[in-house]
Amino acid sequence: MVNSNSIALNSNTAGQSQEGGRFIMSWLQAESRRAGYSSIPGSTEQINPFADRCIAGAAIPPADGGNCTYESTVGIGDNDRLAIQWVYNPSSTTARDQQDCTGAAIVLATETLLVDVYWIVTGGANSGYDDTLNCVTYNADTGIALNNSQSIAAGIIGMQVLYGVSTVATATDETNVSRYVNASQVDPDANIDDDDVWGSVQAVRIALLTRAFSDSGLSEEKRSYILLDANPYSYDDRISRYIQLSTTALPNN
Repeated sequence: MVNSNSIALNSNTAGQSQEGGRFIMSWLQAESRRAGYSSIPGSTEQINPFADRCIAGAAIPPADGGNCTYESTVGIGDNDRLAIQWVYNPSSTTARDQQDCTGAAIVLATETLLVDVYWIVTGGANSGYDDTLNCVTYNADTGIALNNSQSIAAGIIGMQVLYGVSTVATATDETNVSRYVNASQVDPDANIDDDDVWGSVQAVRIALLTRAFSDSGLSEEKRSYILLDANPYSYDDRISRYIQLSTTALPNN
């Protein structure tokens, strides 16, 4: 009976961490495909798919000025931020085009460059319920959020992002990903405004680390998880965790 209960507990907590990872990865895949998207019919203007990298001391979302791409290789407690750019058109009849990343209505009268920022908020309760992936949509020109930020999912404790860049164009002007690099390699001079710096990005690779909401029947020992280019996420406890990895091509770039 003890063994059966332990197996059932392990299975339940492993399922918790995996389910959260699958849900949020599916969400981020769909949203990443909007990077560089313009809802203006017939528009040929190329939009940088992601916002410029944050300068030192930049605001943390959802504060004003937090509409930037953040890069960190620290690991626990200091994750990357994904900042997806797209153009809003008040005349679009597509439902998603009239909503921010939380699903709230966008109330703007003119075509506007927006930034959907996704970041992790880490709580201190050690239950998983306070570890959430949040999002907020900014006006790129003003750096002010359109609506309140919202939590998308709980139990998310790690996020790292790499960007697929192309250096060679084919004869048909299509481009292929040559390598995957982090945001500081795409945008090395964060203090310099360079409109073309993200133009070579053709894909995005996202790694997530999720956790169960309570202890499992695992033995208490040190376990480490590697997410792309970050330092290992190391824990010494009984909590079940799970890594999700996905690569998404950018159809608008």
